[in-house]
Amino acid sequence: MGKNNTKAEKAKRNLEYAKKFKKRRPSARGGRPPFRPSPSPGSSSPSGFNSDRPSFDAVCTTCGTKTTVPFEPTPGKPVLCRNCFVASRPV
Repeated sequence: MGKNNTKAEKAKRNLEYAKKFKKRRPSARGGRPPFRPSPSPGSSSPSGFNSDRPSFDAVCTTCGTKTTVPFEPTPGKPVLCRNCFVASRPV
């Protein structure tokens, strides 16, 4: 890159650079829609967890109801059912 480059040459290089490194954005019209996996028939569980993920039975430490959680409960740590969890979240 010498100092004798014209403005037209610089503009051409800038356009080539922009084409090469430009991030592709989805267009407002057409193109592919965002990926949303369709649920398989009969795969949804009442708890709303993905059937591929293992679920563990637990008892809510706040209200005492039986519930399922997507993690293995650790002894000594509280486990909340969905209703108690939503109620305990700060607003």
